[in-house]
Amino acid sequence: MNSVRLKHTESSPAGSTRPRVVSVVSGKGGVGKSVVAMNLAERLAARGARVLIVDADEYCGNLHILANLDVRAGLQHVRAGRVSLGDAVVPVAERLDLLASVPVDELASPQASPDSSSMPFPADQIRRYDAVIVDHASGASPTTVETALAADTILMVLVPELTSIADCYGLYKQLQRRNSAADCRLLLNRAASVGEAEEIIGRFQLLSERFLGGMPTVAGALSEDDMYRQSVARQRPLAGLDPQAPAVRELDDLAEAIAPGIQPEVTHVKTINKTPETADIRG
Repeated sequence: MNSVRLKHTESSPAGSTRPRVVSVVSGKGGVGKSVVAMNLAERLAARGARVLIVDADEYCGNLHILANLDVRAGLQHVRAGRVSLGDAVVPVAERLDLLASVPVDELASPQASPDSSSMPFPADQIRRYDAVIVDHASGASPTTVETALAADTILMVLVPELTSIADCYGLYKQLQRRNSAADCRLLLNRAASVGEAEEIIGRFQLLSERFLGGMPTVAGALSEDDMYRQSVARQRPLAGLDPQAPAVRELDDLAEAIAPGIQPEVTHVKTINKTPETADIRG
């Protein structure tokens, strides 16, 4: 199958003097969100950006497993003031650092852990990075929603399955209720074809516009590809398996839309040849 390429939209300002923060979220687990986040971060670093990827799933984080790293301190330690961000991050690759999730029993109680509803790092601590990719826990919990809204861009990952579409819509509904101006972008993962991607994204947009009064912009789509399974099994990014693979080119397209200093062509958001009456989340 030819790789899926959908034109994205770009709304971030040029010339930002602080890191661009991107929240990667999903309505449910099992959609490849963490794999997308890790490979997006790797592609941004490959383009020359200095990138920090943060595992914000404080109980089931697994980015350190994807990166094949043994970590001793992480986000929880930074939140609790046990260590500084600089002491907690570990290098993954050139220009790419990881702040992992390292559950600690004594930090699990509300009394021991500071408020987790905002980004845990002061601006001066992340100033050396060009981009910060935050991989959130799946679902629409208040903590995930509030933390995601602190980012510049929210990348919502879903797959072509009814439950994923419905749960992603529920997550977007919560984000819209809290901040209707949030820069939410839809990324369809594991798309079987361009037609399937256009159909699902188009219906999602129309449904959102009809019932929520707004819709996410299009980040793009990633094709179903066995390389993702191989990369997880080998604990390496896709580019480490085959830098010329179509799946890597798709990730490059996604990175281009988000990378600091890259300004893609600005396009108007539009729906895909459907009327609101035909939009139906049940497919």
